[in-house]
Amino acid sequence: MLKMLIVEDEKWEREGLLNFLDWTRFGFDTVETACDGIEGIEKAEKMRPDIILTDIKMPGMDGLKMSKKIKNFLPKVKIIILTGYDDFRFAKEAIDFNANAYILKPFDEEDIIPAIQKVLNEYKSESEREDMIKVALNESIRTSRTSFITDLLEGRVDERELLTQLTHHNIKISGDGQYLVSVIKLLNLSSLCNDGIVHDTNNNSRKTLDELQAFLDTENILTRDLLFSLSDSVENQIILCFQVSLEKLVLLQSYLTNLLQKIEETKRFPVKIGTGKPVKMIVDIKTSYTEALHAVEFGAFWDLLGIIDYAGVERIEKEFSENAGEFMILCSYYSKQLLHAVRSSDEERLLGILDEMFLHIHKNKGAGKELIVNYLQNVKNEATTFFYTLGKDFSQAVIGKEGFETDLLRCFNIQSLKNNVSDFFNNILLRMHEKDKNKDSQVIKKVTEFIEKRYMTEISLKIIAKDVYLSPNYLGNVFKKCTGKTFNVYLCEYRMEKARELLKSPKNKVNLVAAKVGIPNTSYFCTVFKETYGMAPGEYQETLLRNQ
Repeated sequence: MLKMLIVEDEKWEREGLLNFLDWTRFGFDTVETACDGIEGIEKAEKMRPDIILTDIKMPGMDGLKMSKKIKNFLPKVKIIILTGYDDFRFAKEAIDFNANAYILKPFDEEDIIPAIQKVLNEYKSESEREDMIKVALNESIRTSRTSFITDLLEGRVDERELLTQLTHHNIKISGDGQYLVSVIKLLNLSSLCNDGIVHDTNNNSRKTLDELQAFLDTENILTRDLLFSLSDSVENQIILCFQVSLEKLVLLQSYLTNLLQKIEETKRFPVKIGTGKPVKMIVDIKTSYTEALHAVEFGAFWDLLGIIDYAGVERIEKEFSENAGEFMILCSYYSKQLLHAVRSSDEERLLGILDEMFLHIHKNKGAGKELIVNYLQNVKNEATTFFYTLGKDFSQAVIGKEGFETDLLRCFNIQSLKNNVSDFFNNILLRMHEKDKNKDSQVIKKVTEFIEKRYMTEISLKIIAKDVYLSPNYLGNVFKKCTGKTFNVYLCEYRMEKARELLKSPKNKVNLVAAKVGIPNTSYFCTVFKETYGMAPGEYQETLLRNQ
């Protein structure tokens, strides 16, 4: 909102100007008056108006002198001069010192409103221009600081210019303590599809990263031990650099653990936090940064809980390097067993081998993503021999257009790799089953019989999949393909039909019926029943009784 000062020596004119217009409609929330130039200066110093409406001829100090003095400490203030025909020389002087407008006395609304509007437009234009300059300047400062921090983290800063650059970018280091980098990585779990691959969600990631940064600000992340933070929208992560004494390293670990707990409690930010080892010199911060990145990627890939410290990761990887030979020997065994299970179309054995293989991989976390991806790629390659025996169209449908390597590298974590490989082999079986639809129909028959026998208990696709020796994903696909409905929809409709039959008896209360059809939550049962038949179960039962 704007402020206006009216300076007029004649009381009735001064008060008339105050009430002449509804100033609020022009955006003024404060309008004050002064009786002469001297009081006008005093009022201007206190209220610091945006616009001054002043008469020229006043005792003590005229409006022009007053305006010139006010311009010295309020150079951006807008001046509107009130003058009579006899005072034209003053008006000319007003024009010479760049008064923004002048109004000849006597005047009415049609004279003053255009002048006010003109000055307001000038004020708005200048304010917008200043805001744009400020935004551009702040952006330039932010970009320069970001560029410097990035260069520092990646080891591209000339050591001779380091202190000067740190001072220039307001990064204050002390003589004591070591430097340590932590990386908070935002996970794209929401973008994981059934194929286990992370798809492009850049816009959502940037928005969530901004929300995470705002959350960190509210949680006082800017502690005195924090030298700087950097939001990296490309990698969906926030980088924190601390300078702490050896005594405070434990406290920092506790602080980050508490921070992670608060982030997880919000349920909005799936993150992992990795930390590098401390370094003695800030010029060596690249080492800690690289370690923090490795730690957070390691934690994300294996879905580890808590803060992932690089020292622990380093230990795990060293232990693995000493036993890598044994790891690969057993991996080779699993490859052969998988291929044998596929060739014999032994679904139960295939699922068992996949579980055993990934359990073996889990026990050897030091193997790392690259080695595991290469191994799984070879497993898929070995299976192609079998694909081609089933025909060209079959092999292309299973392998896909992108190929194994691209497919696997895009997987987010170990679970998505397992999903990808499981789906890969299940896809083979699915294609094989398409050659034998009778077998599919037998599977569906087993599922429907299972539902008919056990609909009153807690059942799920996962439970039935074990009973029929198929993966839940494969079974779900086959079920929908053959019935035109998902498993859950089919089960729900079957239960509702059974409930409708039970409600025909007045002895069956609603809560009893709900339990009998496998939905112990009566409230949820009532909601589903009403969505299915358009009325609550109690109402349905009463309607039946009335019609009997």
